[in-house]
Amino acid sequence: MQLFKQNLYSEQKGNHNLNVSSAEINVALSIMLLSGYHRLPNKRMYWQNEPECKVPIIADAIHPRSFEDILRYLHLNDNSKVTENDRYYKVRHLSDFLNNCFKQVPAEESVCVNEIIVPYYGKYPTKQFIKGKLIRFGLKLWVLAKSNLCVSHAEPYCGAHTYLPDTGLGLL
Repeated sequence: MQLFKQNLYSEQKGNHNLNVSSAEINVALSIMLLSGYHRLPNKRMYWQNEPECKVPIIADAIHPRSFEDILRYLHLNDNSKVTENDRYYKVRHLSDFLNNCFKQVPAEESVCVNEIIVPYYGKYPTKQFIKGKLIRFGLKLWVLAKSNLCVSHAEPYCGAHTYLPDTGLGLL
């Protein structure tokens, strides 16, 4: 199963030269994770020659133009197969992939269902505002968590359009 559809998306946008391998995507995602710990004001600064800016592990791994192209065309689903009733269609593929990965860890006897807010300040129809919370703006997720706080399942909340698979048990 191919998780990312960036080559298809780049062709749909008219860039036929992009041919990204999964190894290059892994490098780009690793850089994004590392940039969360080693913050610089601009992502191009990771490749600058000034000693206080340049990060050799990033600069030696990938060319900055390739990194920007991967981020520009990073896509998780095919836009030509949009479903009308799923507001999280563009990330549903990733959500299903992560939930399948969560199922690889053995279940526990005691679990908790809770909601979490992922901070988000952009425009999106399912963005929530909750007054009095530490994170007031964001995307709400329903999460099934174990007693050690590991996630077993996560489902994005989108009001009446929330995706609930038919289990035969009815709605709670």
